[in-house]
Amino acid sequence: MHIKSSEQLSTLKENTDLKVLDLSDFENIDKALFLNMFDLAGKSIESSKNYLNTINVFPVADGDTGTNMSHTLKGVVVGFKNTKFKDLNQVLNYISRNIVLKSQGNSGSLLASFISEFCNSLLNQTINTTNLAKALTNGYNSAKNTIQEPKKGTILDILEVFSQIFSEQSKTETNILKVWIKALEEAKISLENTINILPEAKKANVIDSGAAGMYIVLDGFRQGMLSQTILTKALDESKTEIDDKLENNFDDLDYTFCVEFIIDCDKESLESLKIKLFDFGDSIQIIPSNGIIKIHIHTNQPDELKIIAKDHGHLANFKSEDMGAMRNNWIKQKHKPLTQTIAEIESELVSSFTKSNDGKMLKLLIITDSSADISKSLTDNNPIWSLNIPVFTDEILSIDLNSSKKINMFYEQMKSDVNFIPKTSQITKVKYEQVFKEALKVAEQVLVLPISSGISKAYEAAIKAKEILNSDRIFILDTQTSSAGLGLVIKHVFNKLEQGLDLDEILNSLIHLRSKLKVYFMVENVKYLERGGRISKGKSKLAQLFNISPLLKLKDGAIQAQKSKVYFSNPTKIVNLLFSNLEKHHKNVNLKDLFIVYAADSGFEKAKLLTEKIEAKLSFNIQPDQILPLSPVIGAHVGPGSIGIIYH
Repeated sequence: MHIKSSEQLSTLKENTDLKVLDLSDFENIDKALFLNMFDLAGKSIESSKNYLNTINVFPVADGDTGTNMSHTLKGVVVGFKNTKFKDLNQVLNYISRNIVLKSQGNSGSLLASFISEFCNSLLNQTINTTNLAKALTNGYNSAKNTIQEPKKGTILDILEVFSQIFSEQSKTETNILKVWIKALEEAKISLENTINILPEAKKANVIDSGAAGMYIVLDGFRQGMLSQTILTKALDESKTEIDDKLENNFDDLDYTFCVEFIIDCDKESLESLKIKLFDFGDSIQIIPSNGIIKIHIHTNQPDELKIIAKDHGHLANFKSEDMGAMRNNWIKQKHKPLTQTIAEIESELVSSFTKSNDGKMLKLLIITDSSADISKSLTDNNPIWSLNIPVFTDEILSIDLNSSKKINMFYEQMKSDVNFIPKTSQITKVKYEQVFKEALKVAEQVLVLPISSGISKAYEAAIKAKEILNSDRIFILDTQTSSAGLGLVIKHVFNKLEQGLDLDEILNSLIHLRSKLKVYFMVENVKYLERGGRISKGKSKLAQLFNISPLLKLKDGAIQAQKSKVYFSNPTKIVNLLFSNLEKHHKNVNLKDLFIVYAADSGFEKAKLLTEKIEAKLSFNIQPDQILPLSPVIGAHVGPGSIGIIYH
């Protein structure tokens, strides 16, 4: 039998009863209540996801609407547990900044766009009916504007009606709950009508699943205001019958793949990409939020689309899912996970030398990793392959970290979000084996210069990969360094090549350089070292109490604290200590091979101070390519505001 919309809604009505005990004196929402609203909304959509998956027929009947909406909301709610927000603005910023990154699928992206702008609109505002009305309207408009071809009978209908009724009621009523409930009542009517408006829903005789999910989220907010218990809404008894009926209503897919990615590009490039997207498919969503742009599209040409998108900007988190396979798995109740894995991103090279060699084999190719801080001139003009060391949080990869804009956002979040604890993965033996095979096709000899074995197991993985291939053309050196130290080692290789040295001679000179290399750095706050397990909690608390910045050294491939330190630290004291350490050895230092690295804007300010001091005291002009941003692979462990100096 068909499941009628009224029967589906009865389950919603039963478990989202709009009666409340006390509506008096409810004119403002504070930080604690706002957090509880999102917590309850997350639990509500999670408990309803199977029901929503069951009735999912638009835009594609692939049974993932509930999963996607739950994943999106849970992505931010899970961060509440261990985060101490100072005020409501921090909560709003946290949600707005993260929800688009955590969003998944068509419905999840719409939900994220609405919530992101909703939270942005409430910044620095008292949360009352007037400001809520504006925020809801802005959220609806944001969601609507992300869709290139919006349709009636969907999520947008719920948001439109809810925001309109809330705005109308807020003109004469200041009680938030009363206005919210009135808007929910009208939204419920709109939800019931989706079965008559949306052709796909009408054909399958179901209400729209995305619209139902949005209603459940909005009602979850209401329950959060009242701290009610969330009840399960799934229609378990009818699930098999609905699946059987919907299976007969499936049409062939016009587009097979669901593609999502984040792109960093300018406005002109985005407008150009928008035009091209229409040639690739439908269900196009373009979501700008807090400096990033997320794209969602259904297409038959994911690989070609990726190439086109790369021509328009820097990509991150590119995902392509086969919706036909997902639909078949759903019928079998074997849902495919949609979260992109670290292994998928790890397979992409951060950078690759592409200069023509007239078809000849390269004499030497260097393979390094993204912990290395290397000047652009060096990477542009020499055969260097750099493997990506993923930086992630909560087992989800972070956004693109290969532009200064993204790196600044990364460090800013480290400072403002106590729950944002970046971690780094490592390059696997399998990945090295794959890359080595490709490298041997283009180079006579391959020199592998990984991050120090005292910091990562990359060196060990590279050795094992070489043993598997049993190649005498692959040479691996434990550099015992990272950051610009690793960049300096690579620079040294090409200098020696120009001097006519062979690889054996170069390796011997590298071993000598390694013993002379000095890598010093100082952190702005030791809490990041504690998060990464570099120092104990006791030492961290003591250092934070007295604002101590210790001088750290990369020695024998591992980070070691030196006796020198500054108390009640400030930028000038940090720079003075680093300079005094350099000054002791400067007569034996090749200043042309000196590098300064920094993390975030506050680190850059220290780098400028240190540069000025070196130029004034040592009469040497530091060149622009001697001052480099610190790789987030290292920055994830030392934190924003850190500064380092490397020389030999």
